[in-house]
Amino acid sequence: YIKKIGTKPTEDEDVAKEQLSALFVAVTIMMSVYADFALWVPFWKRMLKKKRFMGRVPDEHGELQTVEILGPGSFDAWETCYNVFITACLMLEIISAGALKRYLLHIKSLVKRFPGCWAVIYQADARMRSGKAPRIKEELEERHEIAVHNGWYSTFDTAKPWDSVWMHMAEAEQSWWHKQVELPGFLVAAECKKAGDFVEGDHLPSSSTPGSSSAGPYAPPPAPPPAPRPARRFGLGSAPPL
Repeated sequence: YIKKIGTKPTEDEDVAKEQLSALFVAVTIMMSVYADFALWVPFWKRMLKKKRFMGRVPDEHGELQTVEILGPGSFDAWETCYNVFITACLMLEIISAGALKRYLLHIKSLVKRFPGCWAVIYQADARMRSGKAPRIKEELEERHEIAVHNGWYSTFDTAKPWDSVWMHMAEAEQSWWHKQVELPGFLVAAECKKAGDFVEGDHLPSSSTPGSSSAGPYAPPPAPPPAPRPARRFGLGSAPPL
């Protein structure tokens, strides 16, 4: 990291060994570079104990129920997670600093254009990094093979494929971003729809904090009501208790 940037990462940009190891396994074994920003947070060691108890909460009967840990509730919170991701990618030499910054600026531009749609933007970002990115990688590898076979010039680096993927995500997927963010954003700005109408629940942000550059508060869909308890049955000759 020092060789690439010239100095050590700041405390809020530093990556824990556990995070670094997890990303290394994801890239080398699972062929994915996705980091879930609901869990991939700054100050990992400080947050680890807290995160252990965030996944289970008591219901109205006092029984523990598993709940989803939500993602960052604002762009500011997202950026702190992404900065840690940048540090890890530079240390593992997965993606270059330029490509990482290009994607960051792309998300930032969407936030500025559609300030009331953070839930929609985060959903699109998480879908892009988790599901769309591996498909882009396959497409770029196929194009590179065709170029090599025909003796054409190719900028794709087989030793660093995710670098090209990150640049492609930020610059060459305009139609995808238009469908996922811009169209919903225009409808929200025109007050024809609400941001929550376009949030499908696969990647939910936590409630936004006041004063952040986010979408305003987003409330996840309410949990379904608990199933009613079966009524007690009484036999012949017995009366229900008073």
